Amino acid sequence: MKYSAKQYSQAIFELSQTKSMTELPKLIDDWLALISSQGQVSLLPQITTELDKIFNAQQLQVTVTSARPLSDQSKHWLIEYLQVIAPDKQVVIIEKTDPEILAGCLIRYQDQELNLSLQGVLTDLHEQIIA
Repeated sequence: MKYSAKQYSQAIFELSQTKSMTELPKLIDDWLALISSQGQVSLLPQITTELDKIFNAQQLQVTVTSARPLSDQSKHWLIEYLQVIAPDKQVVIIEKTDPEILAGCLIRYQDQELNLSLQGVLTDLHEQIIA
């Protein structure tokens, strides 16, 4: 029986959730052997795309831009905050540094941006005073 790229990706994702890190290489080898024996190696790019969709649905990727790397305490606070917003997702922080940010940080996730930089806070304050 031939399977679709979506079926292969869902199967490997579900199977991998129950395996330890030492068991994963054999699982992947067996999974690739199955795909090869079915003559469906050409589906690998589509399977990869489907796996990306599955992983992205499970994760909330957050980009944090600050002048210096975040402290462990800041990362912990950010993860706790974002887990309130997206409790069913694993928070993955991608850190970037930008020396033009004097203090604070920019936080981007999904289609949201929180400007918690010194410049952003001062701009918000200025707009509130003018309004």
